[in-house]
Amino acid sequence: VIGMAARVNPLKDHDTFLRVAAQLAARDQTVRFLLVGTGTEAGTATQPTAFDAAIAAREVELPALAGRLVRCGERRDMPAIYNACDIVMLTSRSEGSPNAVAEAMSCGVPCVLTDVGDAALLVGSSGDVTPVGDVAALVDAALQLVRDPARRAVRGRAAWARIRAQYTAPHEHIAYERLWAAAASTAAASTVPARRKSALVVESAMAPPSAPRLLVVTTVSTTLDAFLLPYADHFRARGWRVDALAAGATTHPGLISHFDRRFDAPWQRRVGG
Repeated sequence: VIGMAARVNPLKDHDTFLRVAAQLAARDQTVRFLLVGTGTEAGTATQPTAFDAAIAAREVELPALAGRLVRCGERRDMPAIYNACDIVMLTSRSEGSPNAVAEAMSCGVPCVLTDVGDAALLVGSSGDVTPVGDVAALVDAALQLVRDPARRAVRGRAAWARIRAQYTAPHEHIAYERLWAAAASTAAASTVPARRKSALVVESAMAPPSAPRLLVVTTVSTTLDAFLLPYADHFRARGWRVDALAAGATTHPGLISHFDRRFDAPWQRRVGG
């Protein structure tokens, strides 16, 4: 089972996923495909969706895909979804740091993905990274994993270990704290005259340190709610001031108790530069 968790949006490039799926289906009769996310659900006979038409077109081109694609729509039981997959694929044309890939890795599922944002940094050697839109490269990488269960198992264990070693809240807390301390030290040194620096060291040793501040920035407030509340809680419990900046942040009820302050941003996702 090869799955992809993504809303239907041009940035996620489901068309490339369908082209990859069609070729894999023609080359291996055992492969099945799973799509999860808003817009992946099937329309009705009287009101088909544009995504229905895209899938139908691929099935006409390559009939081997017919009957081998499960469409789940939006789901909340994502650990179960990832654990139903043998491979997770991401065909995006643009990303920041893809949460769906991190979630799959934390379930021990190997990933095949496009080289967007921090995706390559996230998976390291545990995943296969291909150029954006390169159907042949995605097919080859996935097919190697399909045909080699031992390779899948090794990659899955490596993915799980990488998330545990580098991307859990305690590790990110340490990284943020080091960054904050370095930035604060640099700022203080650059604004104090040389003759006062020795006195500053004494004053700093006597005065209590100010609370570190963290601003969590996302495009939309739903990302904060769906993925980042544990991090906000983690840092606030350690005395940090944690604020949020996103479109809809001030009106999203699920954020109120998790951030000290919330700010709206007048932006939205779009395709292109």
